[in-house]
Amino acid sequence: MPAKDFADLVMLPREWRRGDDCIQWPRTHDYYNIPWLENLWKYINEKLPNDLTLLENTNILYLQPSSRPLGSASSNNTISLYKLSKNIGLIQLPTVPSKDDLAIQKVLLKLNFHCVEPFPEIIRRHKLIEEYVPQLSCLGLLQILKCRLRHFTQLKIQHEFNTLLNEHDMKLLRQYLSRIMTQQLDDSNIQCIKQLPIFDNAYVIHES
Repeated sequence: MPAKDFADLVMLPREWRRGDDCIQWPRTHDYYNIPWLENLWKYINEKLPNDLTLLENTNILYLQPSSRPLGSASSNNTISLYKLSKNIGLIQLPTVPSKDDLAIQKVLLKLNFHCVEPFPEIIRRHKLIEEYVPQLSCLGLLQILKCRLRHFTQLKIQHEFNTLLNEHDMKLLRQYLSRIMTQQLDDSNIQCIKQLPIFDNAYVIHES
């Protein structure tokens, strides 16, 4: 669909187009509210199943008022609207997170990633959504780390981890990533793992 046609159909509020990673929006807004967002995503799923570039950097990823990222201070009078972007370090918890998932979530917060509960099903239904916001898993973790680390030198990566994480955090990351199997890794994932200053020696990948 041409960009002009889409713009004519959907005029997002100015606040949703500023490029903020996350904004708080009145839950009971007269027009741009949860039913409106649900209808927007119905349209997106139907008309834009293979390409979301027209909507990148707009705040259209919403969480219900009861779904808050860890440490959020927002009230139930607002909804959290996240930017559709691959570069803000956003990751969704599984619908039923394990103890390991919850533990690694706290480590990711220290590294300034945004951990959120799963988005509504109508958003998760889109086949491209995990390219922007992966679900927390070994591969999902590597995905957000790759996006972050590609802008860092090795020295900055080392400094970031040593400054923000303690030895226990490093151990949790090491144990979490060590579960990954060789066949799940491509060259970019292997390179990402080699950059992480959490392994004492060369990284050894478990064979299945």
